[in-house]
Amino acid sequence: MTVILGMLTKVAPDQLERIRAVGDVEVRDLSHLVASPRGIPDDAAEAERTLDAELAECEVLFATFTPPGLAARAPKVRWLHGSQAGIDAYRDSGFLGTDVIITLGRGWAARPIAEWVIGAILLLAKLYPKWVNEEARRQWSGGRIEEILGQTVGIFGLGGIGDETARLAHALGMRVIAAKRSPGAPPPYVDALYGPDGLPILLRESDFLVLAAPATPETEGLVGAAELAQMKPTARLINVGRGSILDEDALAAALREGRLAGAALDVYRVEPLPEHSPLRSAPNVLLSPHRSFLTQHLDRRVIDPFVDNLRRYLAGEPLTQRYDHSRGY
Repeated sequence: MTVILGMLTKVAPDQLERIRAVGDVEVRDLSHLVASPRGIPDDAAEAERTLDAELAECEVLFATFTPPGLAARAPKVRWLHGSQAGIDAYRDSGFLGTDVIITLGRGWAARPIAEWVIGAILLLAKLYPKWVNEEARRQWSGGRIEEILGQTVGIFGLGGIGDETARLAHALGMRVIAAKRSPGAPPPYVDALYGPDGLPILLRESDFLVLAAPATPETEGLVGAAELAQMKPTARLINVGRGSILDEDALAAALREGRLAGAALDVYRVEPLPEHSPLRSAPNVLLSPHRSFLTQHLDRRVIDPFVDNLRRYLAGEPLTQRYDHSRGY
């Protein structure tokens, strides 16, 4: 029996063809009926009625964001695939806590984000935030840059992004220490691996601390003023996990007062970052607009795990990357 798949996100034509080629699936592009990232239909009543009629027939949905209360509008859905790695964008969908299978786009962004982290480490070590601003160009200022060889990078969250970051950092000659929810034997490119209670060790020993954990109740406000105070004044902090992990005001204060040497952020509590955020005027900080994943290979990377799971779904096999309510990701 043909599976009706609703695409709530615009996908390149060649990637739609990849999806259609998997098997007996009817792909319906509904992205033109979803007007905003929050999934609110156009004001036109006709567009909303059309969207409801289409949703009522879908068995599978693919989405980057979901409209609030989506479950009530899509009663036949058995599987929702969210292209984002975290559950945040789907919490209001109404599917959590139901029998609907939810899979997430974990892993596909690991390489580009890990490259962004390594780039941030190098930029901070080579004093780019100091030297590329207008004042520094006028002053022809000095200062000693650093080699990252032998320095310690601490990674909190050794999932796909953290693991790839660890591998690249090790290849550059850095010492790698990490913490994850369920630690086992560390991979060969990690020098020491701890559980979540290893955060104080990472704070004390890291020259570069990378936050790569998902947003969960356990990671909410994980790094605040008390944690930043445990870091070396020469250390730098990099956040590519979620903005909810970090107290941004405390970070800005630590940077202004010289208690931390630098930071690089690609995620924030509020996005876009508000104009009044103290981070905008903090010294030695690199602010990226949540684009570390946005490369020329984005379309293919986003669709790869979905195509694999669609094949499994049509074959009646277990799906991978399933959301685990007990873990929160």
